[in-house]
Amino acid sequence: MEEELDPRKVAGYLMDVLVNVCDYECIPKPDDEDVLYKVLDKVIDKIDPEVDVAIKKSKTFRDELEKELREMLNDYWAHTLAINVEISLLKPKYEQIVDNNELSNSSKAELLKSYASKLEEFADTIKLALQEKKPLRVRKLYHWLKGLNDFAFEPEYDLFPDWLQDYYDTLDDYGRLWMLGELLDIINEWLSKIKQKLSELETLTNTR
Repeated sequence: MEEELDPRKVAGYLMDVLVNVCDYECIPKPDDEDVLYKVLDKVIDKIDPEVDVAIKKSKTFRDELEKELREMLNDYWAHTLAINVEISLLKPKYEQIVDNNELSNSSKAELLKSYASKLEEFADTIKLALQEKKPLRVRKLYHWLKGLNDFAFEPEYDLFPDWLQDYYDTLDDYGRLWMLGELLDIINEWLSKIKQKLSELETLTNTR
């Protein structure tokens, strides 16, 4: 019976359940030991009896299922880390500038231009890593995130880069490149948003 089960489909089902019942803090890292059993422990009440039988009876099925889960956890964490860079760093830093009532429109514009310049440099670094298929080393990623976090004002999340580098280290090269690719798309979206905001600020400045 277990031969009829597709390990990838089963892994996909387990991941869907896992994401629904867990916040990210309880989701295993892709390089955890016994990752299969850590996942099963979180979704024990949702396991189909067929899957349970297959896992217990077939080492081949079990090994394939764990392999698929590790790949899916790589994708999950790559996406989660990229989104967390946006939520915990890029968005707050932008808001620190544009929502600051103590700054004039011209001052906001100057800071946004400098911020955009740093984002463009970071984007170029990521592009090169993706072209060469060589993910950034964790120290280099930390350097860039720390620089953005410290830009202009006191950081919203002082230890954020420290937190991220621990998780980035758990990804394989494919996962790191995936994360960087998603992060590049996010950065480009923010650069577009900044460009639009600069246009608005220029209009406000010229009408006064």
